[in-house]
Amino acid sequence: MSTLYELQGMFLTLWDMAATEDLDEQALADTIESLELELEDKADGYAKVINDLKQQVTAIKKEIERLNGRKQTLEKNIEKMMYALQNALEIAEKPKMRTALFTFSICKTPPTVRVLDERKIPRKFWKQQDPVLDRTGLLKEVKEDPQKYKGIAELMQSERLRIK
Repeated sequence: MSTLYELQGMFLTLWDMAATEDLDEQALADTIESLELELEDKADGYAKVINDLKQQVTAIKKEIERLNGRKQTLEKNIEKMMYALQNALEIAEKPKMRTALFTFSICKTPPTVRVLDERKIPRKFWKQQDPVLDRTGLLKEVKEDPQKYKGIAELMQSERLRIK
């Protein structure tokens, strides 16, 4: 039987392998196989590594949300500053201005259309949407009457591991 220190080292190696971007499944399987432990101990070690990876995923998701919020704030600040600068140039009646660092100019944007009454827009300007399969509705009906959809759709069910 391995010492606690050796076990920690083995599971640390396993954790390092699982945390890499390019997980080599064969190397991971070999590492797991080399652990001289009972199945229960291996399963516990696996669960600890999986839980740690889940915590990392959660932390990364939160950081992405935080950074997206920061990005939106910066984009709004840019818009506000651009609007304020444009207003200042318009009030000063300077559609063009040069400084040592930048050239500023107020220019026309590409034209857009504002729709006042959609009901009067000719049909040729309406785009048809591609149909999208309602898999949830189909699943419900296939569950109710699988024979009706024989050869068209079938129920599939797989298994997964749950760790509590």
